[in-house]
Order: sequence, then structure tokens, then C-alpha cells
Amino acid sequence: MGLLSVVGPTVAPESGAATLVGCTTSQLNVIAYNVSVAAGTVGDLFWVADTGTRACTLRGYANVSYSGNYGIVQSKKPSQPLVVTEEHGRRYVNIAGVAKDRVLPRVSLSPGGAIASFWIFGTDMPHQLANGHQSRCIFSNVMYVSLSKGAPEVLVEPVRAGNFDWCGPVTVFPVVAGDTGSDPPFPLDRMFGPNP
Repeated sequence: MGLLSVVGPTVAPESGAATLVGCTTSQLNVIAYNVSVAAGTVGDLFWVADTGTRACTLRGYANVSYSGNYGIVQSKKPSQPLVVTEEHGRRYVNIAGVAKDRVLPRVSLSPGGAIASFWIFGTDMPHQLANGHQSRCIFSNVMYVSLSKGAPEVLVEPVRAGNFDWCGPVTVFPVVAGDTGSDPPFPLDRMFGPNP
């Protein structure tokens, strides 16, 4: 499955409740919540909230792109669109994505209600790729996320040191309900420590 798909309309229950339709870019806010870094492995957790006026649904994977420069430090040159290979993952250990015995969830969002979340994992260290080439590193202070096919992108600013650093491909995990980026949920305090 590629981009997140807008899912809807769904069948309304017999009670006559409103039909949920696919989320639009204009009604969503995406933030970089936190980052986990260990021995060159970087995981960024993103939260998605409905800031519109109606409930909606999402299902699948976000599509991401970056703007900045190539290299491991910020350049004085103007920012440019960056080519970063994006892969889709199903599960990363127990902390990201969807367990193998579960289907990709359809996530319902409502204004001021529960949020959805997803992880992106990669490395920030130059390394040799499987094809023998050296990984290409980027330094980016802005990421763009598309949450449905053909929809405009949402601008996302980084948490970690004010930039996104990737060397080689990134793996995007599916959007899931809740704030953990994991289905079943993985406690955030085990990733980031107790919430103050």
C-alpha cells in the first residue's frame, strides 16, 4: 500500500449516525512529537490531529519529502528538494507499526478528539549500502507529509536539534490510532522516559 488512503464514506449505522469521509489536508495537523536515537538508529514519532470541523478517516502510510541540503551539516546554499528513498515497513521490534497478526487499521479522527500517529526510522550515520555505494546524507529543517493520494502536503518542523538528518533510506510505518505509533500500543515512557 502506498500513500495513506482516504477512506470513506463508510456505511452509517442503523441509528442514522453521520457517515465518516476521508480526511483532507486542510483539516489535519501533523507534528513531530519526539525522537529516539540509539547507536545511529533514529526514530521520529509523529502525531496527527483533526483540527477541522468534521470527523474523518485515514488508512495506510504517509508519504514524506524533505527540503534542505545534501551532507551532514547545514549548508549556506539555498534549500533544495532532497531525494530520500522511502520504504514502507510493517513492524519495527515492538515499538512501531502494526503487529503481523493485525490488518492495517482504519483510523477515525474527530475535531478535538483522539489523535493518530506514525513512526519514521532510519540512520543518521554515513554507511555503505547493500549495493556497495556510500549512503547519501541529508540535512533538512523541513519535512512535507502527504496524507492522501494527490492531496497537498502538510509542512512539519523537526523536534531534534531543529533538523531531520538521514543517511540512506527511511522507513515509514503505518498510521495507527493513538499517540504511540504502534498497534498494539507500546508505552511511550519506555521509549522517552516518564512524562514530566
